[in-house]
Amino acid sequence: MTEFNDLNTSILSSQSGLSQEERKSAIESVSFSASSSPKLSQRIKPSKKKDLIKLIGTVVKLEQTRRKDSIMRDQECGTNYTSRKNSEQMFENFYEKLEKIGEGGNSCVHRCRRINDDSQHFAVKITKFSNEEIILSETDTSNRLLKLSHPNVCKAYDLFVEKSFNTTYLIMEYINGQTIEQWIQQKQTIEDNEIRFIMNGLLEGIDYLHQQGFIHRDISSSNVIYDRDCKKVKIIDLSTCKDNKFSPHRKLLTVIGNDIYRAPEMFEGAYHQEVDIWAAGLILFQLLFQKHPFFESGDDQVVLVQKVTQQEIDWDLLQKTNDKVSPCQIDLCQEMLKKNPSDRISAKQALRHPFLKQRLCSKDFSFETRVKSQSIKSIMRIKSCEEFTSETNTKTDTSLHSSSQKITSVEENLSPLRYF
Repeated sequence: MTEFNDLNTSILSSQSGLSQEERKSAIESVSFSASSSPKLSQRIKPSKKKDLIKLIGTVVKLEQTRRKDSIMRDQECGTNYTSRKNSEQMFENFYEKLEKIGEGGNSCVHRCRRINDDSQHFAVKITKFSNEEIILSETDTSNRLLKLSHPNVCKAYDLFVEKSFNTTYLIMEYINGQTIEQWIQQKQTIEDNEIRFIMNGLLEGIDYLHQQGFIHRDISSSNVIYDRDCKKVKIIDLSTCKDNKFSPHRKLLTVIGNDIYRAPEMFEGAYHQEVDIWAAGLILFQLLFQKHPFFESGDDQVVLVQKVTQQEIDWDLLQKTNDKVSPCQIDLCQEMLKKNPSDRISAKQALRHPFLKQRLCSKDFSFETRVKSQSIKSIMRIKSCEEFTSETNTKTDTSLHSSSQKITSVEENLSPLRYF
């Protein structure tokens, strides 16, 4: 034991930059090794002690580096929160739960805020699991979700795991706005450039998740938020994401997500990331036609599965009965809703489709239309005053002709269809 005390001193003297807690942890770990194996000190040759000290010192340095990387990652994400796996650090010790904003399956979502800090609100998804084995698997995935950062993906900030209750608390970004499902239910008019904006944001978010090795598995109109005022599109509810980074070619078997957004392969067997594209294609279909291509009110699951796996969409009929929907829009929708996943377009390919490449630099169509209308009316009022004060009919006719030319010029300059 004396030799191990000397070893403690040697280690700590070689690691002068350690904090008090780290010094204590190092002493405890070495002391534990000595007490658990009293004869260990006798087996260590004097010539090997330096190597042992060097090895332990290297391990301590690696731990320090890991902690620094964790802090830098949190700073890059705009927060100093860290994941807390210790069950003694309860969610209630750090956050105050507010009103419920969503519920489904074995989880619910509440708005929350940090205790004694009302400057920023968050959303917390509280999920109960049946056993500890599942909770450990989901915790590993959630810890990777904390590293994600993309403007079209809801940011995850913190994770609490309470093993004694088989419950996790995932702290996420709180997002204002309405879900696409709410927009469709309210039958609000969504014009072409807004559909383009929504689909660009949705597919960019999906592409980012796929690049990071995640499959969302529950893309649906209720899990995509569109804030028209702030011009934001966000994919929410990342708790269903499956981390497939280390087995990119492995197909999944667990059936999960909203029934009416499941791809055919999810009902038939194994599936991969193409299921997210199918779900996004269904959202595009609903935005274009204000209905679901397969599901009707009153359909049970048996009927739904039969339609999704066997029934084909009559695209020609849809084109004939919906004059406002362009062939370009239908083509993209058709490419995303291929029943064979190997034939289905990818997120990256979809973003290069002609319909989505025509991005508007204006804020939204209705705003441009109002500006155009108001500007033309203002010019007409000014020209009317000039016409009223003109001295001759000839000058009046010339002024009217000039006004007409200027109004036409303004119409061209304020055209809402300005692409880049």
